[in-house]
Amino acid sequence: MSLNPLELPELLDQCIHHLDANSDLSACAAVARSWAYPAQSALYRAPLYTKRLADLPGPQRRARLMSTLLNSSHLVSFVRYLHFCPDTEPDICHVAFPRLEGIETDHFTLTDSVAVGLHQLFSLPTVRDVSLFCQIPKPAAFLRVWERVSPTITAIDLHCYDGHHGPLSTGAAVVPHRHTVQIPLKALRIKGGAQISTLWFQDRNCVFDLSELKCLILATYEHVLQWRTLIPAFETIEMLDLGLLQGAVDLSAFTSLHTLRARSLQFSMILDVLATIPSTNRLRNVYLGARAGPENIEDFRSLLSRRAFPHLKEVDLLWRSDLMDVPLPQLPNIKVKVVKAEGAFGVHPRLPTCYTTL
Repeated sequence: MSLNPLELPELLDQCIHHLDANSDLSACAAVARSWAYPAQSALYRAPLYTKRLADLPGPQRRARLMSTLLNSSHLVSFVRYLHFCPDTEPDICHVAFPRLEGIETDHFTLTDSVAVGLHQLFSLPTVRDVSLFCQIPKPAAFLRVWERVSPTITAIDLHCYDGHHGPLSTGAAVVPHRHTVQIPLKALRIKGGAQISTLWFQDRNCVFDLSELKCLILATYEHVLQWRTLIPAFETIEMLDLGLLQGAVDLSAFTSLHTLRARSLQFSMILDVLATIPSTNRLRNVYLGARAGPENIEDFRSLLSRRAFPHLKEVDLLWRSDLMDVPLPQLPNIKVKVVKAEGAFGVHPRLPTCYTTL
């Protein structure tokens, strides 16, 4: 007896993979038992991102999701990514998601009770990517989140703010437990002005090791490059986003760099940064945004012509709209593109996906 093509798991997975409407996925789940697993898997892979829940107010969204998960506990195993607000949706932290990989939060205030719940999520053995957007009233709660977290975490995105300016370990209550083996991070994004981030990553008891970092994304904080714990990673970082430059940056030690993004109000500052890149570089893609004039085009062409960039394949420039007609530098084997930028700054170049978190 021949098998119906729509019963073949491989074909069924491919068909459902191209559906994104919740109504379509829900309908597929009701067609047959063989359709239920792949359809529900797609529907609940990132449940709080779904259109059906996203438009609901926070309490209703939490109640709808929690009701569904508690009444159909098998759906918990489908969840891979969570996007929620820990202080208004705390119950989610206490669900034992067996395959959860990514966690992203809306803005919240990190209290002691919230820290306990987040720690429970961050300790799940499958979690890889974590993104926090929060206000930190005191360091003790922040440290509590990270005590003995899952060793599978490899990417962290911190968008945190605090008023803490004193020593990190001001008492026994806030000294983190020292881990026998630190967890090597592969990707780190720092956004926001939390002093505790700087203190924590440089503390000898920090759970994470930055020496094998592959991707570093900054906002406007060049001082991060002065962290003593980050210096060993200069030779391993492959993708670097310097954010909005506010001062000189020396990239001479970044020997493995292949993708660079930088933006500045002064194009000359970007040229100064590029001039520090060693001749033995592996740079392949550059994404630049600046407030520039026609004279900067020639300076840019001259720099790329006289310095060795043997692997450089593509340069994306983000100019103001009034510079769109300026002739581009013609360089052999290098594709130079200009993207129109609106607004006064025009300094937000696109960076390809180099960060694995949500």
